[in-house]
Amino acid sequence: MNFETGANKTNYHSLNVNFGRDLPLPEKFYDIKVAKKGDLNPDTNEEYEVFSASEVGNIFPLYTKFSEAFDYKFTDRDGKEKPIYMGCYGIGSSRIMGIIVEKFHDEKGIIWPESVAPYRVHLVGLDLKDDTVNKKVFDLYNKLLEQNIEVLFDDRIEVTSGEKFSDADLIGIPVRLVVSKRSGDKVEYKRRDKKDSELITYEELLQKLTPTR
Repeated sequence: MNFETGANKTNYHSLNVNFGRDLPLPEKFYDIKVAKKGDLNPDTNEEYEVFSASEVGNIFPLYTKFSEAFDYKFTDRDGKEKPIYMGCYGIGSSRIMGIIVEKFHDEKGIIWPESVAPYRVHLVGLDLKDDTVNKKVFDLYNKLLEQNIEVLFDDRIEVTSGEKFSDADLIGIPVRLVVSKRSGDKVEYKRRDKKDSELITYEELLQKLTPTR
């Protein structure tokens, strides 16, 4: 029986390999393939459940590279010193961010879970050329900071309300607050994961923003 096998070198293969001559005959043979949708489990004859997964971390075999560099050894049962085989694992923060966005989003953009959101609220100021509105929105911004509430403040003047709302949806901060002529003495409150908004007082707003972290 002639077959082909890897040669332990990139892009190289050994041809016309034979058991008994080039390597010992295995005690057991396995039929290995990459499972795909529609394949059946050979033990149960049931169709495999196929789904996608995301890789958050990696495991790295370090072998004896670092233990030899530090002369780090152990003594075996025969009293002989031997190098220690090492390994490590790590979780990638950039991978986690990508996976969170992949799982928490809609057609408009990101929906950050509150526990990992870069800001607690997204404050949007409209009608900022009106001095009264301008003062209200900046007063609210400062009050939120005094309460140690993390705020992303959109105080752009030459930008339409539609653009500001679209940007807020795209960025996906958990809570959007709007101060405008329409809001009067109240604040428009809307959660990113909800459709409807509501007008509330500053005191009601603080109750809703009670720290949960």
